[in-house]
Amino acid sequence: MRLLFTILMSVAVTTAIYAQQSSDKILGRYVNEENTRKIEVYKEGEYYWGKLVWINEANAKVKAGTVVLKKIKYTGKDWEGYVYLPAKSKTLDGVFSIDKNNNLQITADAGMISKTKIWKRTS
Repeated sequence: MRLLFTILMSVAVTTAIYAQQSSDKILGRYVNEENTRKIEVYKEGEYYWGKLVWINEANAKVKAGTVVLKKIKYTGKDWEGYVYLPAKSKTLDGVFSIDKNNNLQITADAGMISKTKIWKRTS
């Protein structure tokens, strides 16, 4: 009985550690395809957030430090949360995933229309 309990506890702990490592895979810095913005995804509490840490645009309507990815939660295969679009002052539903090249795919959903952007990992 003790052996069975020990085995079950080991499996439970290993599973919890693996799930944490998988969910934290989103953490890091990413640059957009145009190389004009960089975001940092970080964890605060039970959610992941993404803020702009660098902008290289002359007439940008947003400033570094603005949180643009909000309340992201790991679902087991990808992450779900919100994408803030500063230029339109809108917040949309978002789905986030890490592709085979370790880049961040962000899909923003506005009802019947969705758009995916790929952000290249820099760290």
